[in-house]
Amino acid sequence: MPKVNLLPKEELETKPFGRFLKWALSYGRYIIVTVELIVFLVFFSRFIYDRELADINDKIEQKQAIIASAQEFEDRFRTIQEHISYIETLDEDRRVYLEILDTLERTTPVQVSFTEKSLTLDGFAVSNESFAQLLAQLKTVDTFTSISLDSLTEDEENEDILEFTLTISFEKVEPKIQNPVDSSNTEELEIL
Repeated sequence: MPKVNLLPKEELETKPFGRFLKWALSYGRYIIVTVELIVFLVFFSRFIYDRELADINDKIEQKQAIIASAQEFEDRFRTIQEHISYIETLDEDRRVYLEILDTLERTTPVQVSFTEKSLTLDGFAVSNESFAQLLAQLKTVDTFTSISLDSLTEDEENEDILEFTLTISFEKVEPKIQNPVDSSNTEELEIL
């Protein structure tokens, strides 16, 4: 059976619609199939990426919960570190005063006494309990006749620390002079 083509070839290929129709029937279908494959791949890959995103969000929420639970511990830890550094500073200052008092005690002869009957102390306490313990211990010393609290305030930088001023009155301690001039030591005193 013979094939009959009723469309003239020359006219169809010369017109723009004809050229488009020829291109669409030959190369266009490959391009359309390729684009559709790409669209399907992107569509299905979206499910994979959505699942990965959900997993990442779950991990982030878990880590945020861990950080939030550790926040209180970290705050306490930092507060304790600040207290420790402050106590170390106070301890260093205390050593200086102890050295001064020790030096004063070693260099003061037995025949010399001090006439001051009170002592004013400015200090810091890390807590109410430690300050109360200081007062209780000072009250047990028999030499002290009275203990006066002149001021008690919270530290401006750290509310947990108390600044205080105490005045302690004490009995005059008479020097223990043991035979200041001994007849056997007369020669040594003359030489001095």
